Amino acid sequence: MKRIAIRSIVALFVAFASRLEAQALPAAPAPAVDSTKFPKFYRTETPLVVTLTTNIKRIRADKDSNPPWRVAKLTYTDGGTPVVVPLRVRTRGIWRLKMCDFPPLRLNFSNSETKKTIFHGLDRPKLVNYCHDDDTNERYLLQEFQLY
Repeated sequence: MKRIAIRSIVALFVAFASRLEAQALPAAPAPAVDSTKFPKFYRTETPLVVTLTTNIKRIRADKDSNPPWRVAKLTYTDGGTPVVVPLRVRTRGIWRLKMCDFPPLRLNFSNSETKKTIFHGLDRPKLVNYCHDDDTNERYLLQEFQLY
């Protein structure tokens, strides 16, 4: 008896929802967003190729709940000119920190060091990377990228 009642309620809800869709008002236009308020990093759609240089052995060994910040640098090309941005990195996360081959990272940019770079305005973004180096985990990484 309960199954029939639940099916009936679901059927009524579906019928009611489809009527509402038919009578729906046109969607209001999305409010305009002033993109100049966002850091330049978020305003570009072109992939940015960077090289992160740090002591990887030390980073991979930082599995504590409160890991230290490590010295690093990011290098990228801007119009053919290499740009080097000093920063600090540390491991983050709980599950991935214990289970992955390479730990997830948090970057820490200094505003004074990023003044004329694409990273100006970023403070402490997360760096999402692979967990295990295989095809399945690469798909997981691409799916996570699509979510952001």
